[in-house]
Amino acid sequence: MKRGIFSAVLMCCALLGAADFFAPAPDAGANLPADKVYPAGRIFPISGYSSPSATLMRDFGFTVAGPTYGGHEAMCKWAAKAKEAGLPILWQLTVTYEGKTVDMGFMNNANKKGAKPIDWDAIAQGAKENAQDAINKFGDSILWWYVTPEELRHWRKVEMKYLAIVADAIRSVDPLKRPISMYQPGHYGKGSLEHYTPILDYISQGCYPHAGSTYRTWNRYWAENLTGAAKAGQRTAIAVTEMYVEPKLEELGMVPTWVKYDVWTPLVYGCKGILVFSLANRANFDAHDRYFLAYSDVIKPLNGTQKLGEVLLFGVEEKDLSFKVTEGPGEVIYEKKSGGKVEKNITYPTIQSKDMRHASGRYCFAVSSTDKPVKALLQGLPKQPVEVYDAENGKLLGTATDGTFPVDFGPWGVRLLRFEKAK
Repeated sequence: MKRGIFSAVLMCCALLGAADFFAPAPDAGANLPADKVYPAGRIFPISGYSSPSATLMRDFGFTVAGPTYGGHEAMCKWAAKAKEAGLPILWQLTVTYEGKTVDMGFMNNANKKGAKPIDWDAIAQGAKENAQDAINKFGDSILWWYVTPEELRHWRKVEMKYLAIVADAIRSVDPLKRPISMYQPGHYGKGSLEHYTPILDYISQGCYPHAGSTYRTWNRYWAENLTGAAKAGQRTAIAVTEMYVEPKLEELGMVPTWVKYDVWTPLVYGCKGILVFSLANRANFDAHDRYFLAYSDVIKPLNGTQKLGEVLLFGVEEKDLSFKVTEGPGEVIYEKKSGGKVEKNITYPTIQSKDMRHASGRYCFAVSSTDKPVKALLQGLPKQPVEVYDAENGKLLGTATDGTFPVDFGPWGVRLLRFEKAK
């Protein structure tokens, strides 16, 4: 009798654990409109630099238009096309000073000893005028601001003063107080990026592995630094991913795999938007269309019927699930170099995952940072029948019965999973 009671108690505990596992999280974006892009709405932000067509971007799943280069007038022309296509705008703000656009040439001269003093009031006024003109012409079509020149250096007092003054100038004329960002290069570490969080709302950084498959372990180090700096400063991280290097002929077939890994690695780490550099039809880049279609395929589940973007934006991260590699490399090494020499080796578990609870269900998103196939065991599921689905296409992959489920990863593999109690 006692053994029977004990077994019944264990069964009740198991069922209670399963109920807790599948309990939906409160929808943090419930009050946001479904037809607007984050942070104004529930749609996941995905854009690209210098696209030749806003309509093409919209039709292939991109949700934001811009930025584009060429100064204020070029941005206005591009924004008009974006608005006509129904896309919100990532506004690349340039500052006019003494009749010219402020660029890095201006900054380099300003940093020289004995340089002509800058009229900071005039800088602020130039930023206000261009921001106000953008608001007057395009209103709430502007989603967020993108300050230029890019890559302003935190160790240059003139450049950081410029960034702070321009950001304040934008906020002073923007009634919606939209986020402000600026691009930073991928080699900046967490400490360098943290210099910008007191000024900017979004921390945006590039990750360009230069189409070399064995170099993509670096993506982990980069994503860790970017999201770590953003989290420490209570800011939002935006990933800038690669689309500009022509692969070797024998590597062309890897483009879809690379793109999927490049997008999902920062998303697993916590980025809240993807910005592709770049969608331009550039010289010596015959793989443009192949890359463009690969990005289109990868980003569709974020805002399609699967709405995985909403899970990433508004879900709650849990720590119940983990992967144990059963076949293939269990760890990967990033060789951090300085001056062409290896400074230190940084070791990561091969599989990085994100266990998510959302109003729509329970999910796990995972990436494998190796060019070799890997077999792994997903652990931490309730010890009762659990149906495991491919979250991209809704296909049932199988049923877990003992709290574990085998998952295979291809080279640079990505697996997106959703779980339901077995019926």
